[in-house]
Amino acid sequence: MNEIMEDIHDNFIIEIIDEFYGIDIFFPVQFRSVSEKEYIEYLFRAVKENYRNQTYQFSLLSLHLLFMSFIYYSVWKIKQIYPQKFKNSSYFASNRDIKPQVIEDLENPFSLSVLPERTVFEFFRFIEIISENELNSLNAFIKKSKRIVDERNNIAHAKGQIEYEDISRADNKIKEIISLFFEINLNLSSSIKILFDNILKSLPIRFAEGEELNITLNEFQEILTFENYFSQADIRTCLNFDINSLSSEPHFSEIKELFDEFVELYKKDSE
Repeated sequence: MNEIMEDIHDNFIIEIIDEFYGIDIFFPVQFRSVSEKEYIEYLFRAVKENYRNQTYQFSLLSLHLLFMSFIYYSVWKIKQIYPQKFKNSSYFASNRDIKPQVIEDLENPFSLSVLPERTVFEFFRFIEIISENELNSLNAFIKKSKRIVDERNNIAHAKGQIEYEDISRADNKIKEIISLFFEINLNLSSSIKILFDNILKSLPIRFAEGEELNITLNEFQEILTFENYFSQADIRTCLNFDINSLSSEPHFSEIKELFDEFVELYKKDSE
């Protein structure tokens, strides 16, 4: 009987760990510091090792930290896309937890950790909404994410009992959190294209030398992945960017040639 249960548990591990590793595409291709990279890698190991050791509650706590790290990276991109909204302190005038100077002085994604976690999700309301369905989807995501924070708080205190001792209950919660990664990616897709559009438009200002646009594909990749924390998922989102929408921009032919190289390089990875 014990051998049967061990086999069942091993099958659960294979299924949930495979699903868990699928979220690595949502984290930056490059990190700006060694400590950031080591921190994210540590959390991935902690989720996996605690799950394998059947200490599911600690696996969930580690997954929550990964989730919030992803939230911080996502909000950082929103900050680059909608800088004026971040400067508009009146948006948060009714919230005593946020001071305008705190928002303006953010130096990196993890600077957001000084803010209450539930409050950070409000930054997603900066995203431009086109349809009622998008609005409903965004509101549902924010509501679920805040509930996830509340549930994490519930298991992070010494209560004298283990909330997630059963594997099936732990799996359901892990899958629910993982699904939020995909929801965020979907909600952010239009905004990521706006950021990509802004980056492309800025190239002539940064790299034009006379009548030539002097930028290599490697330099363009650095702008995306290092300066702007682009993930594999972000890159995939931009592969179907409408490059012809920039046809009236200076150096369009060179920008288009660069974009075509970019697509050619990454489309193989997305297939």
